[in-house]
Amino acid sequence: MTRLLLIFSSVGTPTNSAIHQYMNQKKVPKDPTDPSWKNDAGSKSGSSFMDKYYPDGNKTDGGTVLGYSVSQTLVQVLQQCGENLTRANVMKQAASIEDLERPMLLPGIKVNTSPTDFYPIKQMQMRRFNGERYEPFGPIITGAIHD
Repeated sequence: MTRLLLIFSSVGTPTNSAIHQYMNQKKVPKDPTDPSWKNDAGSKSGSSFMDKYYPDGNKTDGGTVLGYSVSQTLVQVLQQCGENLTRANVMKQAASIEDLERPMLLPGIKVNTSPTDFYPIKQMQMRRFNGERYEPFGPIITGAIHD
């Protein structure tokens, strides 16, 4: 009997599909097509991955970027599991991620989870459009949810 170990990062229909045409028509700037991202280490890593495993994929689609990023996080969880690939251990390791940096996240943004906190990203950095591209400004901001 085959058993399902996990379902990872299941996502519904992207909300961006509803605004995609309008955003392009209005020439709203979008980072994935910004030339400055082509030199980013994370973008290079993602592009290389797609060239090898998904050559027909759209490299500017936010869904493929998200898929690459969350897949890298799953790899980390499975590495933390070692040889103990049980549902209990997968859940334990998924709830034990500490200061994990991923190439597609901005520098300094880290993935953290705990047994009582399953929200992996709680940081951001403000950015503003300079007429050509978005540029980060100010410190990394950490948000917290309070009861």
